[in-house]
Amino acid sequence: MLSKDIQPDNINILIRSIQYKGVSLVVFIIPSAINQPTIFKGKSYIRIWSATTDLSKYPDKEKKIWNNVYNKNFEKQIALSWLTKEELEEYLNIDKYFELISITKTDNFDESLKKLIQDKIIRKTLSRYDITNLWAILLANNLQKFDSVKRKWVRIIVYDGCNKTADNKSYDWHKWYAVWFEELLKHISLLIPSFEKIFEWRRISTNIYPSIAIREFVANALIHQDLSISWTTPLIEIYKDRIEITNPWNPLVEINRFIDAQPRSRNEDLASIMRRMKFCEELWSWVDKAIIAIEKEKLPAPKFEVGDNFTRITLYSSEKVTNLSKEDRIRACFQHCIIKYILWDYMTNASFRERMNLNEKQYTIASTIIWQTIEWGFIKVLDPENKANRHTKYVPSWHR
Repeated sequence: MLSKDIQPDNINILIRSIQYKGVSLVVFIIPSAINQPTIFKGKSYIRIWSATTDLSKYPDKEKKIWNNVYNKNFEKQIALSWLTKEELEEYLNIDKYFELISITKTDNFDESLKKLIQDKIIRKTLSRYDITNLWAILLANNLQKFDSVKRKWVRIIVYDGCNKTADNKSYDWHKWYAVWFEELLKHISLLIPSFEKIFEWRRISTNIYPSIAIREFVANALIHQDLSISWTTPLIEIYKDRIEITNPWNPLVEINRFIDAQPRSRNEDLASIMRRMKFCEELWSWVDKAIIAIEKEKLPAPKFEVGDNFTRITLYSSEKVTNLSKEDRIRACFQHCIIKYILWDYMTNASFRERMNLNEKQYTIASTIIWQTIEWGFIKVLDPENKANRHTKYVPSWHR
């Protein structure tokens, strides 16, 4: 019987029975400490050779535990350990992994295991195997079998209106990233309002929002979430006039620099694998391509928000410029200016009119929005000495 003084959040002892050279053995498995040393009855302990002793006697080793990158990196922590080959196939979709990296899976399962170990999908300990949180998230057949990541599903809520008081239907997507990402996007696509477009004398049903924008923003929500937060999940809310994609994280870059900033992620391994599997764009271009697609469809500029432990991206359906708020207009001008700049071009009155679907006679509307954006400190005139307003070029305010 284990003492009730053992802290359940600090230690999770696994008990396995095995056969070794014809002898039945019972093995007690104590996983490596996470975030802090293992504590029993208020004391921290460490294993030194064959003895378990007070950790306070070894300050250098204690410091190592606190600084251990595997303790601080959620992706590298163990989700399940001491698994048999048969259990690996039960928990992970191994066939899907080989399909996604475009390698033919060998019929020899032991050879496949060598590849999985080489790619650090699993770790081998004696004759058993461990699965990290990263690969549980990417390849789990059923997330509910992994306590550390079982809350990392996507929740989708569809509202029959423009606010949370409208009737709604919710969907919890327990299937996961690498295995089910394409199916998740298809499911979202079926829930998004669509309209009919005439193409070569045929009527084609088209989603209101560009598919690349949905793909990149959803992938971003999955990749950049704070995986250590266990009490919330990525959330996609579909309204009649907009989509809100919310995930549990605070960005590592300032939100007004999302479009042009160099990529930074809490989950570098997850981001790298998702790019390798072609689920999202390289570097920071996911924002660029999404916004370029949104501008092409003449949709309002997406809104980026940061709150307490969450980041939200809102995509809006079509709306006339005259119906947009001042903030919406300024945001569209700011984002258009950055997009032109990173494409080695400059925003002008003409380029902004085209982006906002304004004609040449509406020059003054575009000019007013541009000068309001300057007053808000988001953009500036490239050459202040230029007096030809019609041909003035604009750059982001941080341009030198």
